Amino acid sequence: MNCSSSGKTLKCDWIVRGYNSGETLVRATSLYMMINKKTIKSSFVKEVWAEIEPHGMNCDAIINVDKKKLLQFDVDTADNVRTGLAPLWNDLDINQHVNLVKYISWILEVGTTAVHIHFSSCFFVLGS
Repeated sequence: MNCSSSGKTLKCDWIVRGYNSGETLVRATSLYMMINKKTIKSSFVKEVWAEIEPHGMNCDAIINVDKKKLLQFDVDTADNVRTGLAPLWNDLDINQHVNLVKYISWILEVGTTAVHIHFSSCFFVLGS
């Protein structure tokens, strides 16, 4: 996971690789935004960033490594799209933040069938 924050948003690039082969199985990008309930303004709290940062890698984003521009996302032509994802109460921590494990499960749900068939049991190492 590679994360970067602009102060108002948090962007994370997720890469799921095979443990033995190192082959990239799933790539995903997510963008998060927090709204202050009292001021109704967007703000990404430093405490949240401090909670997420240890799990990220200090490297360039996927798009920077490939030297490509991020194409406009078209839901109609995309291979795997899952909309309407919403966390349940048991997916939230005490600060009402979605658990990272829930994000990983959403990413794996959208992954191709081949990934699910060939890699039905494996383990993940988050951060270092």
